[in-house]
Amino acid sequence: MFVVESRHARRFIARVDRGEDVLTTIKKFCESERVRAAWIRGTGPMEWVELVHWDPEREAETRPRRIHGPLLALALEGNVSMRMGEPNVVLRGAFSRESDTGVSVVGGQLIAGSALALELVIDAFEDARLDRDEDPPTGLSLWKGERTPGVIARGGVVREITRGAREPEPMRAPEARTEPTVPAATAPAATLAWAHVAAVSADVERTKPLKSTSFDEDRVAEPKKGDWVEHRQFGLCRVDGEDPDGAVIIRLPSGMRKHIKLDVLEVLPPRHDGDRRIFPLRPRAKR
Repeated sequence: MFVVESRHARRFIARVDRGEDVLTTIKKFCESERVRAAWIRGTGPMEWVELVHWDPEREAETRPRRIHGPLLALALEGNVSMRMGEPNVVLRGAFSRESDTGVSVVGGQLIAGSALALELVIDAFEDARLDRDEDPPTGLSLWKGERTPGVIARGGVVREITRGAREPEPMRAPEARTEPTVPAATAPAATLAWAHVAAVSADVERTKPLKSTSFDEDRVAEPKKGDWVEHRQFGLCRVDGEDPDGAVIIRLPSGMRKHIKLDVLEVLPPRHDGDRRIFPLRPRAKR
């Protein structure tokens, strides 16, 4: 099981206009907003789509199938992660179209498509990064990173009970033991709780290697456009620039912008999260 926790997100409401390529347009938007992890939902009319399916026996995608419209995206859903240093957009959906024989519905993974007026909701997770890489056992492009134990799915035995036959007795809970409690890190997968997941995630976050940098460089640095600040009141915010009065313009998790003056705050040396510099801000101590 792969788990990533996010506590800060921005939500964008968007429309892909007529003639625009859906995947390329979303990718360009993610590059401009520096989105590294997101979830996407959408619906609306489209001119045409190209769809593929995954063939587990061949460990490869099927040949693309182009379906001409007009079509209606009944349910389009997917995500954004990073692959080879660029945003990677994955969308899967169901599409309906009307033909001489009536309305038909097709589905699959979108690899190309031209919109008419596709409406989207994009939830961008500010404090998370998802990276994709090839998974040799399956051939799929999967998220990579730390994992926690899951529960293996086992095939059940279907047994028909004839009339008069005795039904199996229900399983009884095992008697309580006095043995020491198994630590969360070595607990059996069947007893895994969300508390264990949270604890493992916290350990992973604490042990992440920091990006190498000069201490003197960070000690004298101030947040610039493209950096991030961690404000006690506003949370994790991206720096969008400076105003003529010297105040820093930050974008709040809600999407709103706010002007703050750094001369009334203490700017601590930044920490590095991947390619992001995050400057913690604290109220300046009164003398």
